[in-house]
Amino acid sequence: MVWVTPVTWVAGETVTDTRMNQHVRDNLNALRNAQFSNAANVGNVGSGEDDLHSYSVPAGTLSSDGQSLRWETLFTLAANGNTKTIKVHFGSSSDTIYSAAGSGLKIAVIVWVTRTNATNQKLWYMSMAATTSYKAELVAATETLSGAITFKFTGEGTATGDVSQRASILTFTG
Repeated sequence: MVWVTPVTWVAGETVTDTRMNQHVRDNLNALRNAQFSNAANVGNVGSGEDDLHSYSVPAGTLSSDGQSLRWETLFTLAANGNTKTIKVHFGSSSDTIYSAAGSGLKIAVIVWVTRTNATNQKLWYMSMAATTSYKAELVAATETLSGAITFKFTGEGTATGDVSQRASILTFTG
């Protein structure tokens, strides 16, 4: 289910079950699929890799082939010349989304994890910075889905606050 902009009803309009279902029931179902959201501003502390937003995916969440998790999030980078690194982790699988000395950037990231079978997943992400740079990657993940899996982002910089994760929403599709 995807969210659609609700209709503005007018006096005297006949409301059909199809339109009511689309604008009320389906939108409620789209909201229900949110597994996790976080609006906290979480930044790295000093040098070294630090956990930012993190979610423990419950065992059995991706119980059928083709089911996916989608995580949308926003990062900001401090306005300095320090090297900053952002990584995504799904269990023991990880990849570097960004690593450079960007100054004052805002980076939007969307990550999909799709089950291909009980022990294999495809982790695909795209990132886009306010300067219009773009990156898309496909990474193989090999997590056993019968147990809980940590899905998280990490940030690393030279100084505290070089990398901040601002907002996240994780949804399930299947």
